[in-house]
Amino acid sequence: MEQTASSSASEQGGPLRTYWTKIWHANVPPKIKVLVWRLVHGIVPTRLALLSRHLHIQDVACVFCKSTNESSLHVFKECDALQCFWRLGPLKLKAKEQAAGDLKNWLFDVLDMLNSNQVDFFFMALWSVWTERNKIVWNDGCFQPMHMIQWCTSSLEEFQKYHQKVACKKKRPLTKWQCPPRGRLKINIDGAFQVDSGVGGIGVVVRDDLGTGIAAIARPFLHAHSAINMEAEACRAGLLLGIHQGWSDVVIESDSALLIAALKSEEDNFSEVSRVFDDCKDYLSAFQSVEIRHIYREANGVAHRLAHLASYLLLDDIWLDETPAIIQDVLYEDYCNVSIVARGSGFMSPRCKVLILI
Repeated sequence: MEQTASSSASEQGGPLRTYWTKIWHANVPPKIKVLVWRLVHGIVPTRLALLSRHLHIQDVACVFCKSTNESSLHVFKECDALQCFWRLGPLKLKAKEQAAGDLKNWLFDVLDMLNSNQVDFFFMALWSVWTERNKIVWNDGCFQPMHMIQWCTSSLEEFQKYHQKVACKKKRPLTKWQCPPRGRLKINIDGAFQVDSGVGGIGVVVRDDLGTGIAAIARPFLHAHSAINMEAEACRAGLLLGIHQGWSDVVIESDSALLIAALKSEEDNFSEVSRVFDDCKDYLSAFQSVEIRHIYREANGVAHRLAHLASYLLLDDIWLDETPAIIQDVLYEDYCNVSIVARGSGFMSPRCKVLILI
């Protein structure tokens, strides 16, 4: 790998917080933010990166210039063939002339130069370079810099037309947990990670279409890698629980936008948790019907409580027939907040019927 992927949780705080704020607040499609995140962490599958992972790559030359090994720094910054694209675009970047030891530093240097609107276009341009590269590799496409610039401009305008930022500081309304559709189960997952100690934890709770808790998981990880590592482990645990229980129709909910984007992405992932992501994608195919949703933290209270307790109190237990007092209040609060259509049944306590720790 060109660059070791470090803990995203620790990097997103401290002196780099400004850069991460610009990345996650950019008004571009989520998949483009994920690409930028992968570029910063050096986990984009360029030919040189694949070769470093001992994959058989016959040709490691850049698909644009055909003369230099295809590293991420070369493709996005230093390739001679791409300089016209950067110079002719509205940002008029002299990419190759900018000093930078690696791609991450160059990206952050550019972010320091740009306002928010220019950042949006810059991210679209990065996406355009990568998609153009893939077209050449897989579809024998040809390099068309002017077409790329036009695409960036029109695509950004089209996206922002329907995703305008709200100028006022009006708070968004709080969301509540909702029951899954009739006949389906909802699996809420969450991960917790302590940067200082490296201890993590996961929480999983499963409820039916009446809001009744039917399963839950709490598990600590003494040597966790990052916050996204714990989110992925929670997802894997929830999916394995569903497979072992023989559930066929489920809804997966997480408050991690990065996890949801990774699960929906068809591209290979080369981060430190790539194997967990791969397992999750394989397990998804075991269900007859599965829906993946992103939710806000306030709608994920039970799973969050379990993950927090697993991380800080090393909660790791098996409950049968009843839910423990530590989550009963959050389950009941969710139950009271949902609007359930009358189905001929009276009140059902959100009591755990089955709990299996896997």
